[in-house]
Amino acid sequence: METEKMPSTPHQWQLFRRLHAAGCPVNWDNWAEPCHPLHMVHEPCALGTELFPLEERTGLAFRLRITAAVGFTVSELAMAGNWLHGPMHWLNYCERHERYCLHNCCQGEIRFSNVLNSSIQCGLALKRDQSVSGYVAVILDKVVPTSAGSQLELTLSFVDPLGRCYPYSLLLNNAQQIKGRGDGYCRFLTANELAEEREAQLAAQAAKARRAAELQNQPKKSGLADAIDRELLKMRRETEATGNSS
Repeated sequence: METEKMPSTPHQWQLFRRLHAAGCPVNWDNWAEPCHPLHMVHEPCALGTELFPLEERTGLAFRLRITAAVGFTVSELAMAGNWLHGPMHWLNYCERHERYCLHNCCQGEIRFSNVLNSSIQCGLALKRDQSVSGYVAVILDKVVPTSAGSQLELTLSFVDPLGRCYPYSLLLNNAQQIKGRGDGYCRFLTANELAEEREAQLAAQAAKARRAAELQNQPKKSGLADAIDRELLKMRRETEATGNSS
């Protein structure tokens, strides 16, 4: 007769995994894996790295797909790792580009079009079997060196409105070099592409200014002249319609 396994909480299971990774013997046959309310998939990094050098800071952006096994509200997202030191804050929305951006990164710029930041900050409410996908993007106020390791372990804890934590472990790529152009959710623009974009914007602004100046310099017609023009146009259209019908 098979012995019933002892239930475990997500926090206990996380501790067991850490003890096992440190070389301590853990009898997995005695413990049942906890039932998480969320199923999380860590999507492959589209740029070849998930940590990005930002002069005296570091950008952190990774893509997740989250599916709720039951109705669940993510009220907070906590991150922990032995390589994380100092404060971090959410990447802010860039009004100029209407996207979330990492400026001055790898001699270019990274733009994200699908970010979960604001949804999580406002309380991400998921119905049963509902899925969301997108990037989690934060700024670390410290430099994370590549010497910290090519793969960095991160514990991501989803906190519900009652303060209960559900931790998940993932490995982040710490190459800090762009290898790829991105995916449907993010894009890397080189310095040359940014210069071309800026030139195109300036040319469009100049053309718009010229059109406005031309319209302003055109002689204004009187109300009578406008009425005559409209009447002549009406008569011409009626004549063309009569010719076409005959």
